[in-house]
Amino acid sequence: MKRPVNPVKVWKWTVWLLLIPNAGLLLSGFLLNDERLLRWASYVFWPFIIIYAVPPVTFTIIVLFEKLKR
Repeated sequence: MKRPVNPVKVWKWTVWLLLIPNAGLLLSGFLLNDERLLRWASYVFWPFIIIYAVPPVTFTIIVLFEKLKR
């Protein structure tokens, strides 16, 4: 019997697997003082940070408002 795929785990693994090379690119840009590497890494790196951070923060805010309503 096949276990169901957990979409949250798939989402987290996808984000992490895309962040690791971009974080390496960003670190290389800092260490090599290469503005081009920093620019390209930041184009991809910061949106992933936002995508990864927004759902937990949103969920926390929703839970807090639900508790305040009670």
